[in-house]
This record gives sequence, structure tokens and C-alpha cells, in this order.
Amino acid sequence: MTYDYAASMAEFQTSTQLKNYVCSDNFTDMSSSDLYLPVCPFPYMPEGWLIGDVTSLDDCSQTYAVSAPGYETKCMFFVLASIPGTAWMAYQLHYKNALLSKDKLFGNGRLGGGLTESEKIVWIGMLFGFSNMFLGSDINCWADRIDWRTTRTIFMGASVACLNHAVVILIRLWVIIADGGASKICPPWMIWLSRIMYIGCYVVEIGFSYLEVNSGKDPDTVGGISGNMGNVKYLWTVIFSVVQSFICIKYYRKIAAQLGDLTEDKKKVLNRTKRLCGLTSFFLIFFGLARFAGMAPRWGKTYQMLPPCEDMPIMDGLWFSRTLTTLFYPLMNRPKAKDKGGSGEGVANFKSTTVESEIASRASSSVAPEG
Repeated sequence: MTYDYAASMAEFQTSTQLKNYVCSDNFTDMSSSDLYLPVCPFPYMPEGWLIGDVTSLDDCSQTYAVSAPGYETKCMFFVLASIPGTAWMAYQLHYKNALLSKDKLFGNGRLGGGLTESEKIVWIGMLFGFSNMFLGSDINCWADRIDWRTTRTIFMGASVACLNHAVVILIRLWVIIADGGASKICPPWMIWLSRIMYIGCYVVEIGFSYLEVNSGKDPDTVGGISGNMGNVKYLWTVIFSVVQSFICIKYYRKIAAQLGDLTEDKKKVLNRTKRLCGLTSFFLIFFGLARFAGMAPRWGKTYQMLPPCEDMPIMDGLWFSRTLTTLFYPLMNRPKAKDKGGSGEGVANFKSTTVESEIASRASSSVAPEG
């Protein structure tokens, strides 16, 4: 049933009463927003909210962004902050002759079929950066430039799935190092597991990001967020983190066991791989535990996007972490120093994979190379 905003607004006779309700201590953040009953469709409030006199409580024509002028500054800051890392990744792919190469993109007749796993990781990072720039133009949809119920939720879900996809590719490369044998091919079980993991990420993150704001809500408000639907995403993250961290820990130990029989140069490369494997397992466990801890209080609740009660500060934990990702991602994937001579040797390799280029080029195949 459609939510009756007029009935909710009718509870208030003056703008002072409305502000005392909206800006009360009962609604301090998202965790308590399930108690809030909206008086206007998101992202609107009566004209004059916070910036002047509210002349009519029935006039829901002013966006949250107008009410909090600092919001536009915040959006501009995070868009601009996402550009350097995204541009750097685009340059990396251009330097590697992979950015616009049709032979690379459609090497075996399917999208991405001609890319090495290393190149796929950088492509994913670049797409994440572009999504950050796009969504950053209206971070919370307060300006109504980006539609909250479709565009934002789909792009947010896809961007999270992209990063998970990159993790799956990295772990698959590490499995090859330990179990690929002399031919350095990917074990069939890992090919199928990785497909299940990254396809599941896209389906769950995009699908339930959409359902989270479009169904399962009581009351069914425009800015409502279903805790139940959101918990499906959280549960998937827990499963993903448990499976991938288990593989990381197992192959961290296997890679460590191989160090004794190598030359110093190869030992240095493999040590870097081992450290990244261990670091990845740590973040997967941390992320999985955080999502698991957040599930219990969300069941059965519908959270609301609260109107501003003061100007918007620039700092935002979620967007700060997303922007840092765009900046550090290319640092981990810059071409190796020995690749910069232009000889083409190891041209498929980037530092985050820290494996030989022939391994990076065959990580999605269980077929041994010819010859």
C-alpha cells in the first residue's frame, strides 16, 4: 500500500513542531531511522527547510541538497578525488596496449576472453573508479540527480561485486602458483568455484541492492531500506568471506612452503605474493565478521533516509574508503620495473599478481599451453 505522506505531515501544525520531530534525539543516525515516519517523499522537504522560513508544510519541493549546501561541495570533492586513481589505471592499460584493443577484449569471441587475469584486475579497478565518479555526483541522491531506487542501487551493487571479482581473480592466481604443476594451469575445481563466487557476487549484490529499496518495506516509503533484503547481501558476504579466506589461508601456507627451494629473485617475488595473500585473508575475515555482526539488528526493520538537520560535512566514512581504494588500487597494479623497457617481456603482468606472465595469461583455463 502506498505510504500516506500527507497523513504524516498532518500531525504537525507549525514548522517548529516539524523540526522538533525530525531533528529530535530519537533519529541520530541510520540505526535509529526505522522509527522515523517521513513527511515528504525522499529527497524532498518543505520549501525553506533549514535555509529560511517554511511557509507551507504542504509544499514538498525543496531537495535535501538545497537544505544542506555543503552537500554539493562534498559531492564535488569525492568526484575530483576519484579521478587521479581512475586515470592512472586507464594509463596502465593503455601502456600495456590493452585498453582499446579489440583482440584483447574479444580474444576468443567473448568479452574479456583475450585479457590476462592481471589485465582484468586493472579493468575492474578502472570500472570501479568510473562508478565512484558517477555516483559521487550525487552521493546520497539528495539532489535527485541520480535515482535512488534504480540507478544508484544498481551501480552501488555492481561496484561492490567488481571488487569481489578482483579478489576472486587474485586468489585463483595464487592457487595456480601452488597447485598448477609444471604447466601452471588452474585446477578445474578452482575454475568452477571462482565462477560461482564472482557470478554470485554480481547476482546478489545487484539484485538485492535493487530489492532492498523496492520491496520488503513496512512502511513502503520512497527512501525506505529493507533490513531483511539487505541482510541477504550481508549473508552472501559472510559466505563469500569464509570460503575465500579459507582458501587464502590454505594457500598462504602452501606458498610459504615453496620458498625454500627457490632462487633469491624468485623468493623475493613469492614473498610478496605470500604477504598479499595473508593481507587479503585478514581483510576478508574482518569484512565477513563486520557484516555478520550487523545482521541481527536489521531483521524486520525498514530504515529511512533522514532529512538534514544541519549542513553536510565533507567527510564520509564509506566514500572515504571507496576513494582510497581508487587511489591505492593502481599502486598495487603498476607495471613491474623490468617490464618498462618496451621489450614486451612479461607484458601481461602487474604487481598485484606477482606471478610470471605466462601464469597470469592462463589463470582462467584448465588447458595446458601448446608446445
